[in-house]
Amino acid sequence: MRNLLLVTLCLFPVITYASDYPSQSDFYKKSENLEKYNQLKDAGMVSKQRQMYSKGCMSGAKTDADKKQCECASEYIKTISDKDLYYESYISYKIFQDMVAAKNNGDKEKEAEIVNAKNSRNGLEKKILAHCSKK
Repeated sequence: MRNLLLVTLCLFPVITYASDYPSQSDFYKKSENLEKYNQLKDAGMVSKQRQMYSKGCMSGAKTDADKKQCECASEYIKTISDKDLYYESYISYKIFQDMVAAKNNGDKEKEAEIVNAKNSRNGLEKKILAHCSKK
């Protein structure tokens, strides 16, 4: 289920560049990140992300438990702000891309750094899992 949540968060393609994995406040301090967010929000893409998330999660759900988790996660996604969703989608995508690059390069040290960075974050994936595990 955890991989399903990560993959659906990565469905939101982002072309903004940042170094490593900045905090949300640092992320939005960069004018290009805020500008890209505003462009996508104005184009309706941020709100469409919520729909894409639900569809993506459900399409990968194999069991009734997975479906229930997706339903809960989809409801939770509706409660977070557009800025939070954009930021979390960006970071999830960046972590995913960095991990693919590290694996392709056979860089085990970089892979470990990425895993550590991912695990140390209290990102959307963890928040969804915590919220939905209560139900």
